[in-house]
Amino acid sequence: MTVPEQLGALRRQVDETNERLLELLNERGALIRDIGRIKTANDLALRDETREVQELRHLAELNRGPYSDAEIEEVFRSIFNASMSLMQRGGPL
Repeated sequence: MTVPEQLGALRRQVDETNERLLELLNERGALIRDIGRIKTANDLALRDETREVQELRHLAELNRGPYSDAEIEEVFRSIFNASMSLMQRGGPL
């Protein structure tokens, strides 16, 4: 297999992985929106920093690389921030 063929095959796998990640993020987003609606209806704070820290620690424990724990934390902090935006603009139950 030539280098361009190898790169093309690997990039197709990356594209497929990106599509699966997008599907999972959208699934997560639907759950987060539901959580936001329940919290709003019950006058609860949308952000739970204690839970976020616990979840980041849990993910670091599960992380086996190749990304560092710091890189995983950065990705998930971005997801958590996007989730806050989603909860803030979520509709009624």
